Amino acid sequence: MDDSNFPVFSDGDVRVWIGLKVYQLHSGVLEHHSRYFRYALREAPRFEGFAHFHVVPSQLTEVGALTLQESVSSPLAFESQFDDPAKVRAYWENILRALYKIKPNLHLPGRQLTAVASGLANLGDFIGSKAIVDEGIDLALQDLGQGLFLLIVSDPISWLYFGSRIRSKTIYREAVVHLVGRLPGLTPEDLERLVFLPQYTRDLLLDSYRTVCDAKKAAEALLWGYGSDLNDGPDSPMMKAVGLFRQWIAQHKALGNNIVSWDGGARLYRTIASGGQAYLPGDQFRYVYSPSVGELEAREILDRLAQVKDDVKQFVAPLLVNESRFDPQRFGQLPYLTCAKIDDDALPWNEWAIEDGNNSDTGLLGSEAGSDDSWISWADLESSDDAMADESSEKVERFHHLRQAKVVSNSVEPDEA
Repeated sequence: MDDSNFPVFSDGDVRVWIGLKVYQLHSGVLEHHSRYFRYALREAPRFEGFAHFHVVPSQLTEVGALTLQESVSSPLAFESQFDDPAKVRAYWENILRALYKIKPNLHLPGRQLTAVASGLANLGDFIGSKAIVDEGIDLALQDLGQGLFLLIVSDPISWLYFGSRIRSKTIYREAVVHLVGRLPGLTPEDLERLVFLPQYTRDLLLDSYRTVCDAKKAAEALLWGYGSDLNDGPDSPMMKAVGLFRQWIAQHKALGNNIVSWDGGARLYRTIASGGQAYLPGDQFRYVYSPSVGELEAREILDRLAQVKDDVKQFVAPLLVNESRFDPQRFGQLPYLTCAKIDDDALPWNEWAIEDGNNSDTGLLGSEAGSDDSWISWADLESSDDAMADESSEKVERFHHLRQAKVVSNSVEPDEA
C-alpha cells in the first residue's frame, strides 16, 4: 500500500468526513488498528459503495466523536457545531494518520506541544487505538531531539507520567534519570506529586536513588581517606599537600556541600573533577603556609598538591557520567547529577502489559498492536500551510522550583515519596 496517497485512496471503501474534508480509507487498515472501527464496520450500511463516518459533538471529548451515517451531512453544520473546528480537524486528521503509521504532527498553531500530545493520546484511547497512536506520538516526540529532552528537564515528573502512559521507554528512562538527580532538591509540592506515581515507578526511583547514594558514599569515603596509606613523614611535602586537601574537603563536608546538599553534591564533585586551579589555588596555599615555608619547599608542596588533585579525580568520575540524553555541551551543565543508569530490565514492561490486559478499553489486542513496518513522517506526504510553532527551540525556564535548601535527605524511604 502506498501511504503517499493518504488521505484519499482510490481503492478505499470507507469515507471519514471531517467538515469539508473527506478521507477515503481502507476498512482493513481501520479495523486492524482501531477497536471502534472493528465493531462499527461489522454491519455498516453502505451509501454509494462506502461506509460513511462523521465527526459530531460529544460529551466524552472536546473534539467530538465518530458516528456512522448513511448519507453526507451538511459541511456547514460541522463549522457551527464546534467552538474550535480547526482543532477538531487537526486532532482527527492526526489520529487517522497514525492508523496508517504516519507520524502525527504535534506542531499545531497556537497550541502547546505537550497539550497536543496528551490530547491525541486521549483520542487514541477513546477509539481503541492505544498501541498505534501512542507509538506514533512517541516517535514524533523523539523527532524533536534535544527539544524533547529540554522539555523533560523542565518537568520530569509530568513527563514520567506521560512516558508511562504512552509506554515510551525513551521518555520514561530520561525522566527517571533526571528525577533521581533532582530528588534531594524537590519541593514539598513536587514530592506530593510523586505519591500518585504507580508503586513500581516509585520503587524504581528510590532504588535508583539509593544506588546513586551508595556510589556517592563510596566516592566520599575514598576522598576522606586519601593518603592514609602513604608512608611519607608528616612534615614531607606530600603529606602537607594531603593535609591541605583533607582540610579543604572537610570544610565542604561541614558546610553540607557533599551528598546531603540540595544538589546532591554535584557542584563539589565537578569541582574535584576539574582539578587544577578550580580549587585550592596557589594564592590560598601561600595564605596558609607563608612565611614559614621556603620558596623551594612551597614549589614542591604545590607540585604534590597537583598530584593529589589528579589522583582524586578518579573517585568522582563515575558520578559525572551523563546517563541522560540531554546535551550539557550544548545547553550547559544541569545543577544536579544524571548518573543514574536505568537498564532495560528495570523498565516496567511486565506491569504495563498487566495494566493493558486488565483494561478492556485500551488493551493491546494482537490486531491493534503496531507492526515492525517503518513509520513515515507527515511532512514527507504534504506541507502544511499553517505556521508551525517551534516550541522545541524556545528557551525552557529550567529548575524554577528547585530550592537552594535540602528538602529530602539521602535516605528517603518509600513512604516519603
